[in-house]
Amino acid sequence: MRYRRLLALAGSATILLAACGGTSREDELRSQVGDVLRGEFPVVDIGEVNCGDAIDFTPGSTFQCTAMVADGLIRTEVTMDEDGRARVVRLNALVDVDRAELEVAKDLTEGLGKPIKVDCGDQSFRVEEVGSTFECRAFAADNSEDSRGIEVTVDDLSGTIGWRLLDS
Repeated sequence: MRYRRLLALAGSATILLAACGGTSREDELRSQVGDVLRGEFPVVDIGEVNCGDAIDFTPGSTFQCTAMVADGLIRTEVTMDEDGRARVVRLNALVDVDRAELEVAKDLTEGLGKPIKVDCGDQSFRVEEVGSTFECRAFAADNSEDSRGIEVTVDDLSGTIGWRLLDS
């Protein structure tokens, strides 16, 4: 049994950089990359954006920035255009684990005709690479002793996940 669910929207944004009031252009870029991520994930705490020494404002240049989110690093690629705008594209996914648990449980409940619960651990969100997997457990709502493993696969940046029941 394999299912796919769309859990979030893919993100990219273009930002216009304009340093003002004592703020360096690098600080402005980091701030705006953080704003892009906060716009994509308004319910998640986005940490400080770090671009290291890679920032290059030359038109056509590309570099990466990261931000700590939910015990992982969201990676972004920043590309500068001819007009001084930075295009920010997220390179990995942030999975809403609570929502994934509910969606998989709903699918299993409908398929089996009895209430099923799913547990993917204590994290509410996980930073994952596209194509990566993580495991959860499914069990009857009235019997947590009888459980099966579930493998959840992150299919794309849009948050589409696939899942399948494991043998144990």
